[in-house]
Parts: sequence; structure tokens; C-alpha cells
Amino acid sequence: DCPDPAIVEPADKVFARLADPQLLSDAELRTRLSHDQLRDCGLLPWLHEAVRLHASDLFLSSGEQPILKIYGTFKRLMESPLATPQLSRIIAAVLPPQKIERYQNGQEVDLGLDVPGCARFRLNVFRHQTGMTIAIRPIPYKIPLMRELGLPPVFEDLALLKRGLILITGPAGSGKSTTLASFINRINQQEERHIITIEDPVEYFMSGVNQSQVR
Repeated sequence: DCPDPAIVEPADKVFARLADPQLLSDAELRTRLSHDQLRDCGLLPWLHEAVRLHASDLFLSSGEQPILKIYGTFKRLMESPLATPQLSRIIAAVLPPQKIERYQNGQEVDLGLDVPGCARFRLNVFRHQTGMTIAIRPIPYKIPLMRELGLPPVFEDLALLKRGLILITGPAGSGKSTTLASFINRINQQEERHIITIEDPVEYFMSGVNQSQVR
């Protein structure tokens, strides 16, 4: 069955809404916390340690020791397990109001966290049978070039195609977001185009690109 045209939003209006520059300043898109806020809840030292040791992930779970994943191996950051009240303080500090409501309703929440002078991070916050967990992934500010990722030269040509569909797939942590950001950055640098992205959450910030986050 065809949908009623009266309730279908025209494509030009959809893209106009997604391109709204106000989305770039939305607190949900650019979650920025001061170092004092992050230090008060206890998260800042672990974020700095994750960046210093080039960790791919930081895992915080209630009743478990904080863990860094570094080149496939795991490093514990403290002897004692993380108490539920401390993890609750961290979650309350990093989640904006609209995300807190979703989390309290039992939903899994993704967001980006910008820590000035340190890095940007992708956070996945969720509940499980024994408590709550935050999975944190550092994201460098600089978008790597395709050649720095070890991609063959043909990928640079693919990024400049005028039309078509390119799928970038793989398991968690395989570099999908970084590869895609490098593709978009290549287009943005070489072509005069109006680029719109739809992300959940926004990870790499790109100048001149209208980045929209799924709510």
C-alpha cells in the first residue's frame, strides 16, 4: 500500500531540516563538559589514561574494575571494583537531560563527548542484569587520510564518484567510522558539494559538513 501523500514529508523538506545549522550547536550533538565536572565525577583521569595509552576502549561496569583495552589486551585501572553510586554519578554527569530520560526508561543510549584538550569520545550507556555499563571509545580530533589508514589508492577514486552506493561494513572496532570519516573528508576537500550526514552519534567533526544526529 502507498502511504497517504498528506502525511509524507517531502524529501526537500527532510534535507532542509537535516541541514539546519542549529543542529550543529545542539547540546545533544556537542556534549561538552568542563574538566572540573569530569574530575568531580571521577571520569577525567580514566579518559586521560585511555588517550595516553592509546586504548581503543574504556569499560566501566558497576561491581567491576575499570578496564582499558589496549591493542587487544586488557589493563585494569584500579584494584577495587567500581561502586554503583560512583558510576551513577558519572552517568548523571555525562548524559544530557533528553538522554537521561531515555536511559531511565531502560533504553540503550549513544552519545559523543567532547573533552577540550584531551579528545572526543563515543559513549554507549546501557543497563544489564547485574547493573550498568559505560563503554567509551576515544576518537582523535584529526581525521586520518586514506593512505594513513592503509587503504589502496582506488579508494580515493571511489570517494569522488558522482553517484552510487558505497557500503562500509565490519565488526565493532574494525574502523568503519574512521574509514567513513576519511571518505567524507576526501570529498569535502576535493569537491564543492553540499554534504549532509546522519549519524548516531556524531563522532568526527568536519568543517563545512552538515552533521545531523539521530535523536
